[in-house]
Amino acid sequence: MAFEMKVSPKGLVCIPQLIRDRLGIRPGQSVLVDERKNQVIITKARRNQGSYECLKSCPHDFEIQKLRLKVKSAKFSHVSD
Repeated sequence: MAFEMKVSPKGLVCIPQLIRDRLGIRPGQSVLVDERKNQVIITKARRNQGSYECLKSCPHDFEIQKLRLKVKSAKFSHVSD
């Protein structure tokens, strides 16, 4: 199902209510916007996905896997048995 939407002068596009409802996209929730083969792709972001995607695209030589493990261990380090 395709919807024709107009782009505002500020570059804003409204996601139709039907699609927001089907995908569970709520006000204030993040989405990922990407360009592929002359198309704009909008995807519902998973929790914390935006931060990881930002780091992944960083031009510095990060070791993403090690960074992910450090973040995971930091999240659970305060939990006691």
